[in-house]
Amino acid sequence: MRTPFLLRRSISLALVFLGSIAALVTFWYSDTPGASLPETPPKGRAPDYYIALSQKAGEAGEWALASEAARQAALRAPHEGRSWQRLTYSLTAEALWPTQESLKALMEAYRVAPYPAPTDMIWRVDYAMRYWPAMPNQIQDLTLTQIAALGGIPETFETRRRWCKTAPDGALADAACATTPGVWRNGVPQ
Repeated sequence: MRTPFLLRRSISLALVFLGSIAALVTFWYSDTPGASLPETPPKGRAPDYYIALSQKAGEAGEWALASEAARQAALRAPHEGRSWQRLTYSLTAEALWPTQESLKALMEAYRVAPYPAPTDMIWRVDYAMRYWPAMPNQIQDLTLTQIAALGGIPETFETRRRWCKTAPDGALADAACATTPGVWRNGVPQ
């Protein structure tokens, strides 16, 4: 009577072990430089999978795949701002300039996560600063509120100092410099 139970248990453990080995090999291969990417993102995966695939495709310069993977992430996690930010980035990189779709994705990121983690707020400000002339007034205003919010986070001082020194003259520079007293811009202490 005991043999069938032990045999079934041994087979189950062996299958679990083989499955773990297969998962490890798959994970190792997927991080290998030069590993092939799918032509289209597979369906039914978790949002983090699609964000990682979007990032990997972007690193390989395959922006159409990166954008589609980011779309899948945003569809599966519409409540996460970083999914929408990844979509914004991928669409912009694919078109080489912000598009209506990328700006809509950025607005959605602001809508679902108005004040996310500081790293996400920094990304938003850097993005807006890079493409400031293309930003609609609403996104420009939201960007200025992100800078003001970051002003209360001491760990972001160096980033805000960089913005104060490098932002083009105008509202963006004024907002950054307002959060960094004592920083010199154009020969004048702020």
